[in-house]
Amino acid sequence: MSEKRHTYLLDTNILMNYPTAVYGFDDNEVVVTATTIEELDSLKQGKTERACQAREVFRQSLTPLRQKALRSHADLAEGVKINRGRGIFRVENDSVDAVVLPQGWELSKADNRILAACCSLGAILVTEDQSLLFKASEIGVPAQEYRNAQIPVDENCADRAEVYVSAEEMNILAREGQMKADGRKTRDLVENEYLILHDRCDPKHTFLARFRGGMFHRLYTLSDSCRVTPRNVSQHFAIDALMAPPEEIPLVILQGEAGTAKTFLTVACGMDQMEDRYERMIATRNNVEFDRDIGALPGSEVEKVGPLMRGVTDNLRTYLKIQGGGMHTKRPSRIDAGEVDQIMEDYLESGRISIESMGFMRGRSITNSYIIIDECQNATPGQIMGIVTRAAEGSKIVLCGDPNQIDKLSLTANTAGLTFAARAMAGSPACVRSFSAARSEIPRGGTVFLSLRDMVR
Repeated sequence: MSEKRHTYLLDTNILMNYPTAVYGFDDNEVVVTATTIEELDSLKQGKTERACQAREVFRQSLTPLRQKALRSHADLAEGVKINRGRGIFRVENDSVDAVVLPQGWELSKADNRILAACCSLGAILVTEDQSLLFKASEIGVPAQEYRNAQIPVDENCADRAEVYVSAEEMNILAREGQMKADGRKTRDLVENEYLILHDRCDPKHTFLARFRGGMFHRLYTLSDSCRVTPRNVSQHFAIDALMAPPEEIPLVILQGEAGTAKTFLTVACGMDQMEDRYERMIATRNNVEFDRDIGALPGSEVEKVGPLMRGVTDNLRTYLKIQGGGMHTKRPSRIDAGEVDQIMEDYLESGRISIESMGFMRGRSITNSYIIIDECQNATPGQIMGIVTRAAEGSKIVLCGDPNQIDKLSLTANTAGLTFAARAMAGSPACVRSFSAARSEIPRGGTVFLSLRDMVR
Protein backbone atom coordinates (compact mmCIF):
# COMPACT_ATOMS: atom_id res chain seq x y z
CA MET A 1 0.00 0.00 0.00
CA SER A 2 1.45 3.38 -1.00
CA GLU A 3 2.04 6.09 1.56
CA LYS A 4 -0.45 8.94 1.90
CA ARG A 5 0.30 11.97 -0.25
CA HIS A 6 1.10 15.09 1.79
CA THR A 7 0.38 18.70 0.89
CA TYR A 8 3.27 21.14 1.30
CA LEU A 9 2.64 24.88 1.12
CA LEU A 10 5.76 26.87 0.22
CA ASP A 11 6.39 30.26 1.78
CA THR A 12 7.72 33.08 -0.39
CA ASN A 13 11.23 32.96 1.09
CA ILE A 14 11.61 29.30 0.10
CA LEU A 15 11.05 30.14 -3.55
CA MET A 16 13.27 33.22 -3.30
CA ASN A 17 16.17 31.22 -1.89
CA TYR A 18 15.54 28.02 -3.90
CA PRO A 19 13.75 28.82 -7.20
CA THR A 20 13.28 25.14 -8.11
CA ALA A 21 12.03 24.06 -4.67
CA VAL A 22 8.61 23.15 -6.13
CA TYR A 23 10.25 20.04 -7.59
CA GLY A 24 11.79 18.92 -4.29
CA PHE A 25 8.86 17.03 -2.77
CA ASP A 26 8.79 13.85 -4.88
CA ASP A 27 5.23 12.41 -5.20
CA ASN A 28 3.49 14.89 -2.90
CA GLU A 29 1.32 17.92 -3.61
CA VAL A 30 3.07 21.30 -3.66
CA VAL A 31 1.02 24.46 -3.19
CA VAL A 32 1.92 28.11 -3.73
CA THR A 33 -0.64 30.73 -2.69
CA ALA A 34 -1.77 33.75 -4.66
CA THR A 35 -0.35 35.83 -1.80
CA THR A 36 3.11 34.49 -2.61
CA ILE A 37 2.63 35.18 -6.34
CA GLU A 38 1.70 38.77 -5.50
CA GLU A 39 4.73 39.15 -3.22
CA LEU A 40 7.04 37.84 -5.95
CA ASP A 41 5.45 40.16 -8.49
CA SER A 42 5.98 43.18 -6.24
CA LEU A 43 9.64 42.23 -5.71
CA LYS A 44 10.69 41.49 -9.29
CA GLN A 45 11.23 45.08 -10.44
CA GLY A 46 14.63 46.72 -10.14
CA LYS A 47 18.26 45.63 -9.89
CA THR A 48 18.43 44.58 -6.25
CA GLU A 49 19.42 41.06 -5.28
CA ARG A 50 15.85 40.35 -4.15
CA ALA A 51 14.52 41.49 -7.52
CA CYS A 52 16.93 39.13 -9.29
CA GLN A 53 15.84 36.27 -7.02
CA ALA A 54 12.15 36.96 -7.66
CA ARG A 55 12.69 36.93 -11.41
CA GLU A 56 14.55 33.64 -11.14
CA VAL A 57 11.50 32.04 -9.47
CA PHE A 58 9.36 32.96 -12.47
CA ARG A 59 12.05 31.97 -14.96
CA GLN A 60 12.96 28.60 -13.45
CA SER A 61 9.63 27.41 -12.02
CA LEU A 62 6.43 29.40 -12.32
CA THR A 63 6.59 30.34 -16.02
CA PRO A 64 7.54 26.80 -17.21
CA LEU A 65 4.72 25.35 -15.08
CA ARG A 66 2.21 27.86 -16.48
CA GLN A 67 3.31 26.97 -20.02
CA LYS A 68 3.02 23.27 -19.23
CA ALA A 69 -0.51 23.81 -17.93
CA LEU A 70 -1.45 25.63 -21.17
CA ARG A 71 -0.05 22.83 -23.34
CA SER A 72 -1.92 20.16 -21.40
CA HIS A 73 -5.11 22.27 -21.07
CA ALA A 74 -4.80 22.00 -17.30
CA ASP A 75 -5.86 24.52 -14.66
CA LEU A 76 -3.11 25.62 -12.26
CA ALA A 77 -5.76 25.99 -9.55
CA GLU A 78 -6.63 22.30 -10.03
CA GLY A 79 -3.03 21.22 -10.43
CA VAL A 80 -0.42 20.20 -12.98
CA LYS A 81 1.68 17.05 -12.78
CA ILE A 82 5.37 17.38 -11.93
CA ASN A 83 8.28 15.04 -11.16
CA ARG A 84 7.44 12.70 -14.07
CA GLY A 85 3.81 12.57 -13.11
CA ARG A 86 4.38 11.49 -9.53
CA GLY A 87 3.69 14.85 -7.86
CA ILE A 88 1.27 17.73 -8.29
CA PHE A 89 1.82 21.48 -8.28
CA ARG A 90 -1.02 23.94 -7.94
CA VAL A 91 -1.76 27.54 -7.07
CA GLU A 92 -4.14 28.17 -4.16
CA ASN A 93 -6.28 31.23 -4.77
CA ASP A 94 -6.35 32.14 -1.09
CA SER A 95 -9.79 30.94 -0.09
CA VAL A 96 -8.83 31.74 3.50
CA ASP A 97 -10.99 32.37 6.52
CA ALA A 98 -10.06 34.61 9.42
CA VAL A 99 -11.99 32.27 11.74
CA VAL A 100 -9.12 29.78 11.69
CA LEU A 101 -6.72 32.39 13.11
CA PRO A 102 -6.54 33.74 16.68
CA GLN A 103 -8.43 36.94 17.34
CA GLY A 104 -6.46 40.01 16.31
CA TRP A 105 -4.45 38.26 13.58
CA GLU A 106 -5.24 40.38 10.53
CA LEU A 107 -5.62 38.77 7.11
CA SER A 108 -4.13 41.88 5.54
CA LYS A 109 -0.70 40.53 6.54
CA ALA A 110 0.82 38.11 4.03
CA ASP A 111 2.17 35.74 6.69
CA ASN A 112 -1.25 35.43 8.30
CA ARG A 113 -2.91 34.69 4.95
CA ILE A 114 -0.38 31.94 4.30
CA LEU A 115 -1.01 30.46 7.76
CA ALA A 116 -4.77 30.63 7.20
CA ALA A 117 -4.37 28.81 3.89
CA CYS A 118 -2.38 26.08 5.64
CA CYS A 119 -5.19 25.68 8.18
CA SER A 120 -7.85 25.48 5.45
CA LEU A 121 -5.89 22.95 3.37
CA GLY A 122 -4.41 20.91 6.21
CA ALA A 123 -1.06 21.58 4.57
CA ILE A 124 2.47 21.45 5.99
CA LEU A 125 4.06 24.89 5.88
CA VAL A 126 7.60 25.02 4.46
CA THR A 127 9.47 28.17 5.43
CA GLU A 128 12.83 29.40 6.67
CA ASP A 129 11.35 32.50 8.27
CA GLN A 130 12.00 31.85 11.97
CA SER A 131 9.22 34.20 13.13
CA LEU A 132 6.71 32.46 10.85
CA LEU A 133 7.81 29.07 12.18
CA PHE A 134 7.15 30.40 15.67
CA LYS A 135 3.66 31.67 14.74
CA ALA A 136 2.85 28.34 13.08
CA SER A 137 3.76 26.41 16.22
CA GLU A 138 1.64 28.81 18.28
CA ILE A 139 -1.54 27.89 16.39
CA GLY A 140 -0.69 24.23 15.77
CA VAL A 141 0.13 24.41 12.05
CA PRO A 142 2.67 21.73 11.09
CA ALA A 143 5.75 23.49 9.73
CA GLN A 144 9.30 22.69 8.72
CA GLU A 145 12.32 24.18 7.01
CA TYR A 146 13.27 23.17 3.48
CA ARG A 147 15.13 19.98 4.27
CA ASN A 148 16.64 19.50 0.82
CA ALA A 149 18.72 22.64 1.38
CA GLN A 150 20.05 21.70 4.80
CA ILE A 151 23.73 20.86 5.03
CA PRO A 152 25.06 19.02 8.11
CA VAL A 153 27.40 21.18 10.18
CA ASP A 154 30.32 19.29 11.68
CA GLU A 155 31.09 20.96 14.99
CA ASN A 156 34.33 18.98 15.22
CA CYS A 157 35.58 20.17 11.85
CA ALA A 158 39.37 20.41 11.88
CA ASP A 159 41.34 22.90 9.83
CA ARG A 160 44.49 20.80 9.72
CA ALA A 161 45.77 17.24 9.63
CA GLU A 162 48.68 15.84 11.61
CA VAL A 163 51.08 13.34 10.05
CA TYR A 164 54.05 11.57 11.66
CA VAL A 165 57.14 10.95 9.51
CA SER A 166 60.66 9.65 10.08
CA ALA A 167 63.62 11.81 11.12
CA GLU A 168 65.18 11.18 7.71
CA GLU A 169 62.05 12.50 5.95
CA MET A 170 62.09 15.57 8.18
CA ASN A 171 65.70 16.19 7.14
CA ILE A 172 64.74 15.94 3.45
CA LEU A 173 61.95 18.44 3.99
CA ALA A 174 64.29 20.80 5.87
CA ARG A 175 66.92 20.56 3.14
CA GLU A 176 64.81 20.60 -0.03
CA GLY A 177 61.56 22.22 1.10
CA GLN A 178 59.44 19.41 -0.32
CA MET A 179 59.19 15.66 -0.10
CA LYS A 180 57.34 12.91 -1.91
CA ALA A 181 54.49 11.75 0.28
CA ASP A 182 54.11 8.12 1.32
CA GLY A 183 50.81 6.74 0.00
CA ARG A 184 49.95 5.28 3.38
CA LYS A 185 50.27 8.68 5.02
CA THR A 186 48.19 10.45 2.38
CA ARG A 187 45.29 8.01 2.15
CA ASP A 188 42.90 10.44 3.85
CA LEU A 189 44.44 13.68 2.57
CA VAL A 190 43.05 15.80 -0.24
CA GLU A 191 44.73 18.22 -2.62
CA ASN A 192 45.96 21.44 -0.97
CA GLU A 193 45.24 20.18 2.54
CA TYR A 194 47.25 21.84 5.30
CA LEU A 195 48.97 19.74 7.91
CA ILE A 196 51.47 19.59 10.73
CA LEU A 197 54.30 17.13 10.16
CA HIS A 198 55.77 15.58 13.33
CA ASP A 199 59.10 13.85 13.70
CA ARG A 200 58.18 10.36 14.83
CA CYS A 201 61.23 10.22 17.11
CA ASP A 202 60.70 13.72 18.51
CA PRO A 203 57.00 14.75 18.17
CA LYS A 204 57.82 18.29 19.33
CA HIS A 205 59.92 18.72 16.19
CA THR A 206 57.36 19.88 13.60
CA PHE A 207 57.01 21.49 10.19
CA LEU A 208 53.97 23.16 8.70
CA ALA A 209 53.20 21.90 5.21
CA ARG A 210 50.67 21.74 2.39
CA PHE A 211 49.88 18.54 0.49
CA ARG A 212 49.84 19.13 -3.24
CA GLY A 213 50.59 16.97 -6.26
CA GLY A 214 51.52 13.98 -4.11
CA MET A 215 54.17 16.05 -2.28
CA PHE A 216 54.52 17.64 1.13
CA HIS A 217 55.50 21.28 0.57
CA ARG A 218 56.99 22.99 3.60
CA LEU A 219 55.60 26.37 4.65
CA TYR A 220 58.22 28.87 5.73
CA THR A 221 57.83 31.44 8.47
CA LEU A 222 57.63 34.47 6.17
CA SER A 223 57.09 35.03 2.48
CA ASP A 224 59.11 37.65 0.60
CA SER A 225 55.90 38.97 -0.96
CA CYS A 226 53.78 39.02 2.20
CA ARG A 227 54.38 41.69 4.83
CA VAL A 228 52.02 40.19 7.44
CA THR A 229 53.38 38.06 10.27
CA PRO A 230 51.01 35.27 11.43
CA ARG A 231 50.33 34.97 15.15
CA ASN A 232 49.31 31.31 15.16
CA VAL A 233 49.21 28.18 13.02
CA SER A 234 45.72 28.90 11.64
CA GLN A 235 46.81 32.32 10.41
CA HIS A 236 49.96 30.84 8.90
CA PHE A 237 47.84 28.43 6.85
CA ALA A 238 45.45 31.22 5.90
CA ILE A 239 48.27 33.48 4.65
CA ASP A 240 49.72 30.68 2.55
CA ALA A 241 46.32 30.00 0.95
CA LEU A 242 45.67 33.69 0.34
CA MET A 243 49.12 34.23 -1.18
CA ALA A 244 48.97 31.13 -3.41
CA PRO A 245 48.48 31.97 -7.11
CA PRO A 246 44.90 31.62 -8.38
CA GLU A 247 46.01 28.79 -10.66
CA GLU A 248 46.71 26.74 -7.53
CA ILE A 249 43.97 27.96 -5.21
CA PRO A 250 41.28 30.13 -6.84
CA LEU A 251 38.87 29.92 -3.90
CA VAL A 252 39.64 30.37 -0.21
CA ILE A 253 36.99 30.03 2.50
CA LEU A 254 37.91 31.58 5.84
CA GLN A 255 35.55 30.74 8.66
CA GLY A 256 36.07 31.89 12.22
CA GLU A 257 34.77 33.83 15.17
CA ALA A 258 35.04 37.57 15.56
CA GLY A 259 38.61 38.59 16.31
CA THR A 260 40.37 35.86 14.34
CA ALA A 261 41.57 38.40 11.73
CA LYS A 262 39.71 36.90 8.76
CA THR A 263 39.10 40.22 7.03
CA PHE A 264 42.44 41.79 7.92
CA LEU A 265 44.45 38.84 6.62
CA THR A 266 42.37 38.80 3.44
CA VAL A 267 42.82 42.52 2.81
CA ALA A 268 46.52 42.52 3.70
CA CYS A 269 47.39 39.56 1.48
CA GLY A 270 45.39 41.06 -1.36
CA MET A 271 47.22 44.37 -1.09
CA ASP A 272 50.58 42.61 -1.01
CA GLN A 273 49.77 41.01 -4.40
CA MET A 274 48.22 44.02 -6.13
CA GLU A 275 51.46 45.16 -7.72
CA ASP A 276 52.53 41.91 -9.36
CA ARG A 277 49.54 39.55 -9.59
CA TYR A 278 46.14 41.29 -9.66
CA GLU A 279 44.88 44.33 -11.52
CA ARG A 280 42.42 45.29 -8.80
CA MET A 281 40.76 44.31 -5.55
CA ILE A 282 36.95 44.03 -5.47
CA ALA A 283 35.15 43.99 -2.12
CA THR A 284 31.49 43.20 -1.57
CA ARG A 285 29.24 41.59 1.00
CA ASN A 286 25.72 40.35 1.49
CA ASN A 287 23.61 41.78 4.26
CA VAL A 288 19.94 42.24 5.02
CA GLU A 289 20.44 45.86 3.92
CA PHE A 290 21.34 44.68 0.40
CA ASP A 291 17.75 43.44 0.05
CA ARG A 292 16.68 47.06 -0.24
CA ASP A 293 17.15 49.17 -3.33
CA ILE A 294 20.45 51.00 -2.87
CA GLY A 295 18.91 53.86 -4.80
CA ALA A 296 17.28 54.92 -1.54
CA LEU A 297 20.66 56.28 -0.43
CA PRO A 298 22.25 59.39 -1.97
CA GLY A 299 25.51 59.36 -3.89
CA SER A 300 27.47 56.92 -6.06
CA GLU A 301 27.52 53.15 -5.72
CA VAL A 302 30.62 53.38 -3.49
CA GLU A 303 28.90 55.92 -1.22
CA LYS A 304 25.76 53.78 -1.05
CA VAL A 305 27.50 50.48 -0.36
CA GLY A 306 30.34 52.00 1.69
CA PRO A 307 28.55 51.95 5.08
CA LEU A 308 28.06 48.19 4.73
CA MET A 309 31.71 47.64 3.80
CA ARG A 310 33.28 49.28 6.82
CA GLY A 311 34.67 45.95 7.99
CA VAL A 312 36.80 45.86 4.83
CA THR A 313 37.62 49.57 4.63
CA ASP A 314 38.57 49.77 8.32
CA ASN A 315 41.00 46.89 7.89
CA LEU A 316 42.33 48.44 4.70
CA ARG A 317 43.01 51.71 6.55
CA THR A 318 44.80 49.77 9.29
CA TYR A 319 46.96 48.03 6.70
CA LEU A 320 47.82 51.28 4.91
CA LYS A 321 48.67 53.02 8.16
CA ILE A 322 50.93 50.21 9.34
CA GLN A 323 52.59 49.66 5.97
CA GLY A 324 53.10 53.35 5.30
CA GLY A 325 50.84 53.60 2.27
CA GLY A 326 50.82 50.17 0.71
CA MET A 327 52.42 48.88 -2.46
CA HIS A 328 53.57 52.19 -3.99
CA THR A 329 55.76 53.31 -1.13
CA LYS A 330 58.78 51.96 0.69
CA ARG A 331 58.15 54.12 3.74
CA PRO A 332 58.66 51.89 6.81
CA SER A 333 57.02 54.22 9.32
CA ARG A 334 53.35 54.70 10.06
CA ILE A 335 51.43 57.52 8.40
CA ASP A 336 48.70 59.71 9.83
CA ALA A 337 44.94 59.43 9.23
CA GLY A 338 44.87 62.26 6.69
CA GLU A 339 47.44 60.58 4.48
CA VAL A 340 45.60 57.26 4.77
CA ASP A 341 42.34 58.86 3.60
CA GLN A 342 44.10 60.43 0.62
CA ILE A 343 45.71 57.12 -0.36
CA MET A 344 42.34 55.35 0.00
CA GLU A 345 40.71 57.96 -2.25
CA ASP A 346 43.46 57.51 -4.84
CA TYR A 347 42.96 53.75 -4.89
CA LEU A 348 39.18 54.11 -5.28
CA GLU A 349 39.37 56.78 -7.99
CA SER A 350 41.89 54.76 -10.01
CA GLY A 351 39.74 51.63 -9.76
CA ARG A 352 42.53 49.57 -8.18
CA ILE A 353 40.19 49.05 -5.23
CA SER A 354 36.48 48.71 -5.99
CA ILE A 355 33.65 48.64 -3.43
CA GLU A 356 30.64 47.10 -5.16
CA SER A 357 27.10 45.93 -4.50
CA MET A 358 26.61 42.18 -4.69
CA GLY A 359 23.35 42.76 -6.55
CA PHE A 360 25.22 44.28 -9.52
CA MET A 361 27.77 41.45 -9.94
CA ARG A 362 25.34 39.11 -11.69
CA GLY A 363 26.21 38.34 -15.32
CA ARG A 364 29.78 39.61 -15.17
CA SER A 365 33.01 37.82 -15.99
CA ILE A 366 35.75 39.20 -13.74
CA THR A 367 39.38 38.63 -14.72
CA ASN A 368 42.70 39.22 -12.93
CA SER A 369 41.01 40.38 -9.74
CA TYR A 370 41.21 39.64 -6.03
CA ILE A 371 37.56 39.36 -4.93
CA ILE A 372 36.60 39.60 -1.25
CA ILE A 373 33.14 38.49 -0.12
CA ASP A 374 32.92 39.60 3.50
CA GLU A 375 30.28 38.49 6.04
CA CYS A 376 29.08 35.86 3.58
CA GLN A 377 27.28 33.85 6.27
CA ASN A 378 24.31 36.07 5.31
CA ALA A 379 24.34 34.91 1.68
CA THR A 380 22.20 32.08 0.34
CA PRO A 381 23.74 29.11 -1.52
CA GLY A 382 22.40 30.52 -4.77
CA GLN A 383 24.06 33.88 -4.15
CA ILE A 384 27.37 32.20 -3.34
CA MET A 385 27.23 30.20 -6.58
CA GLY A 386 26.33 33.39 -8.45
CA ILE A 387 29.45 35.10 -7.09
CA VAL A 388 31.83 32.16 -7.54
CA THR A 389 30.83 31.75 -11.17
CA ARG A 390 31.74 35.38 -11.87
CA ALA A 391 35.46 34.71 -11.45
CA ALA A 392 37.29 34.19 -14.72
CA GLU A 393 40.97 33.75 -15.65
CA GLY A 394 43.47 35.09 -13.15
CA SER A 395 40.95 35.85 -10.39
CA LYS A 396 40.85 34.65 -6.82
CA ILE A 397 37.80 34.67 -4.53
CA VAL A 398 37.94 34.81 -0.74
CA LEU A 399 34.80 34.05 1.28
CA CYS A 400 34.93 35.27 4.89
CA GLY A 401 32.29 34.63 7.52
CA ASP A 402 31.08 33.11 10.74
CA PRO A 403 27.91 30.93 10.83
CA ASN A 404 27.36 32.08 14.42
CA GLN A 405 26.78 35.67 13.22
CA ILE A 406 23.92 35.12 10.75
CA ASP A 407 21.69 38.21 10.58
CA LYS A 408 18.93 36.93 8.28
CA LEU A 409 15.92 35.20 9.83
CA SER A 410 15.54 33.08 6.69
CA LEU A 411 19.00 31.50 7.11
CA THR A 412 20.48 29.13 9.65
CA ALA A 413 23.94 27.58 10.01
CA ASN A 414 22.60 24.58 8.05
CA THR A 415 21.33 26.61 5.09
CA ALA A 416 23.78 29.54 4.88
CA GLY A 417 25.86 30.04 1.75
CA LEU A 418 29.07 29.82 3.79
CA THR A 419 28.18 26.31 4.93
CA PHE A 420 27.17 25.38 1.40
CA ALA A 421 30.49 26.62 0.05
CA ALA A 422 32.49 24.72 2.67
CA ARG A 423 30.71 21.47 1.83
CA ALA A 424 29.70 21.69 -1.81
CA MET A 425 32.76 23.51 -3.15
CA ALA A 426 35.53 22.36 -0.86
CA GLY A 427 33.96 18.91 -0.73
CA SER A 428 35.36 18.13 2.71
CA PRO A 429 34.64 19.18 6.30
CA ALA A 430 38.35 18.81 7.05
CA CYS A 431 39.54 21.78 5.01
CA VAL A 432 40.62 21.25 1.43
CA ARG A 433 39.71 19.50 -1.80
CA SER A 434 40.07 20.11 -5.52
CA PHE A 435 36.78 20.70 -7.31
CA SER A 436 35.56 20.38 -10.86
CA ALA A 437 34.26 23.50 -12.57
CA ALA A 438 30.47 23.50 -12.81
CA ARG A 439 30.68 26.36 -15.34
CA SER A 440 33.49 27.57 -17.55
CA GLU A 441 33.82 30.79 -15.54
CA ILE A 442 34.95 28.93 -12.41
CA PRO A 443 38.78 28.84 -12.25
CA ARG A 444 40.07 25.29 -12.27
CA GLY A 445 42.27 24.39 -9.36
CA GLY A 446 42.09 23.86 -5.65
CA THR A 447 39.70 25.14 -3.02
CA VAL A 448 40.77 25.77 0.56
CA PHE A 449 38.49 25.79 3.57
CA LEU A 450 40.16 27.01 6.75
CA SER A 451 38.61 27.37 10.17
CA LEU A 452 40.43 30.12 12.10
CA ARG A 453 39.99 28.81 15.63
CA ASP A 454 42.51 30.91 17.51
CA MET A 455 41.30 34.27 18.81
CA VAL A 456 43.44 37.31 18.10
CA ARG A 457 42.53 40.58 19.76
